[in-house]
Amino acid sequence: MSLFIQNSDPIEKLSRASSISEIQSILKSLPEVELADGRASYRYFVGSRTFATYPDAQAKLIADNYLIAIKLKLTSAPIDIKILNTSSGYSVIELNWGTPIKELAPFNNPTTLYTQDASQNILKDFKILFDAGLVNEHGMSGTAHWHVTKDRSRIIIDNWDSLHDTTIPFELNLKESFFPVKKLVS
Repeated sequence: MSLFIQNSDPIEKLSRASSISEIQSILKSLPEVELADGRASYRYFVGSRTFATYPDAQAKLIADNYLIAIKLKLTSAPIDIKILNTSSGYSVIELNWGTPIKELAPFNNPTTLYTQDASQNILKDFKILFDAGLVNEHGMSGTAHWHVTKDRSRIIIDNWDSLHDTTIPFELNLKESFFPVKKLVS
């Protein structure tokens, strides 16, 4: 697993960026780039990858959380992470989700369907986290950060910033309401 963004034309420019506005300008110049959520000025996506900018110290903590999730091979986490330090005091984190971001459907949308395997896999992810003594506060306190892949086979949690130690029993955090029967498809 590589921790550094490969040097390619716009990406190479990032390492020399001297301000947050310069970083944002470079990210906006990536082919087919879009703002994540249509509003966040620090998060961009291209294909199956998201790019986000954070102050260096915060980026290190966030990257460490994503690395833990990736090393645990959680189906709800990204499949790879790369980080690029710039000369501006900000770092760019690139996450590869393994599926086109545009094709993700919000879990909370009443028309979004998913397979039984997808629901079982995310429950396995939660168990793996708890067995490791960890909890993802954003991903386990509700479904606002959950998305379903186009083929309905995977539920993705888009935010791993709040991964931390826990002593809360696994069973207390799961609710049947996360998986209404009407949403399951075979």
